[in-house]
Amino acid sequence: MIGILVAVCVGVLVWAVAFRSEPQSLDSQRKAAAAYRAGPVQALIEDVGAMVVDEIKPTLPDLIYNKVTPQDFQNYAVGWHARIDRARRKFDACPAPSRLRPAAKLYDKSMLQYIQAVDAFAEASKRPQPEIEGAISASTHVAEVADKTYDHADVLVKNELKRLGLPERPPKSAAAGTTCGT
Repeated sequence: MIGILVAVCVGVLVWAVAFRSEPQSLDSQRKAAAAYRAGPVQALIEDVGAMVVDEIKPTLPDLIYNKVTPQDFQNYAVGWHARIDRARRKFDACPAPSRLRPAAKLYDKSMLQYIQAVDAFAEASKRPQPEIEGAISASTHVAEVADKTYDHADVLVKNELKRLGLPERPPKSAAAGTTCGT
């Protein structure tokens, strides 16, 4: 009985020494955080952020004022939905450094919320023309929630970069050698 107890204790000790996780050095934390911000987060900004600012938001008034037809808007929305989802899946495939995992979860959540907003706007475009503006207005809260979630994730990333003494926008070269987000 004592022999088994000694063997178990030795086994646990060996396991603890061999497999315990060492805290990352500050330098490795810096490199990981900079690579994550310059790689997957930057790709998300370029892919989805630009789409929201340059395509989706300007098209809403165009729909309201008949500069774009409801059918064209719905076709755009199908594409936006697919592009946001593709960017989200690409982003999610890139593991976040441990201290940035909460931000990664928020970025993912915001992408799902942007998809919901696009879908809500597409549904609004199916209303009779006099009702479209009101339906769009009623759907904007979904997009505003997505914006707030995204902004919260962004604050978490900025705070971690600041904690590590890094600039808010590390150079693209920080992502060199990684396959995520590039």
